[in-house]
Amino acid sequence: MADITEDAEFDLPAALRCALFRLVKRYQAIDTKLSELEREIAAINNQNDNCKRMQSIPGIGLITSSFIEAWAGSCTQFKSARDFAAWAGLVPKQHSTGGKSNLLGISKRGNHTLRKYLIHSARSVIQWKLEEDHAWSPWIKKLLVSKKKTVAIVAMANKLARIIWAVLTKEQNYAAQAA
Repeated sequence: MADITEDAEFDLPAALRCALFRLVKRYQAIDTKLSELEREIAAINNQNDNCKRMQSIPGIGLITSSFIEAWAGSCTQFKSARDFAAWAGLVPKQHSTGGKSNLLGISKRGNHTLRKYLIHSARSVIQWKLEEDHAWSPWIKKLLVSKKKTVAIVAMANKLARIIWAVLTKEQNYAAQAA
């Protein structure tokens, strides 16, 4: 777009050229600010062992790890990985009566932003680890055959939440063999 606004060969009305030029400058300013913020987040994460550990997990990046560190810390307040996943709203609601247990959709309780980040991380993992020889590939392929893609994504997000809990409480980097 910047090339078009500066190139006199493109026959653009002067008002449109001026508006596009302003939009390009605004985009460049926003892009510069985002790069600065990303560098600041990276610098903070590099000083934090929990963030480094979380980033060893496939699909977990700067923003997700720093968000989890800010909201959940080292996850020691959760008794189990399921409790952490439930806190994120990634476990199914249950409706039980007469000894029969019915599992419904995810509860959507807990922190909406955390759940969103974990679901986006799961989408990334399914997209990139499906074709590779990764420890999760067979599990993901089997899940995608038997469930809808959206259900598989939420299941992967639940798995990521549980792995995050284990990595943080054991104070160890993620090891693919443990998946």
